[in-house]
Amino acid sequence: MKEIDPGTEHTYGFLNIVMTAYDMSLVEHYARYIHKLCNRLSVRVEESYAMPTKTMEVMQMQQQGSKMYPDAVLTTHQRIVQISGVRATFAPILLEMIQSNQPEGVHLLVKEHTEDDFKVRLKARPELEELLSQMS
Repeated sequence: MKEIDPGTEHTYGFLNIVMTAYDMSLVEHYARYIHKLCNRLSVRVEESYAMPTKTMEVMQMQQQGSKMYPDAVLTTHQRIVQISGVRATFAPILLEMIQSNQPEGVHLLVKEHTEDDFKVRLKARPELEELLSQMS
């Protein structure tokens, strides 16, 4: 794991721009737009990656009775563009440009990168954890 830069008084450290949507092509194009915009504005893009797709089943109850049956399956797609070294004076301008071009149906979140954000990307391996616990 690389060390997380907390930033300074005048610049932000690592920031995650998180985009979530039900339409994969929409979120892919928007992530690509943000990546290109940051490159054009000389904002350093550390990483750009996708999180695993999440699936949720929507259940519906019948009019008569208490039995539920599946009505729809919703898939959520998430993309993250990680940037660093954004000056505090330039950050509001960048965020306004990103928000003004945000497509409908895309949820946007900008937050500081934490160690938990890094750990979420790693796949859990229970068999490895079991072996490690046996060793200690």
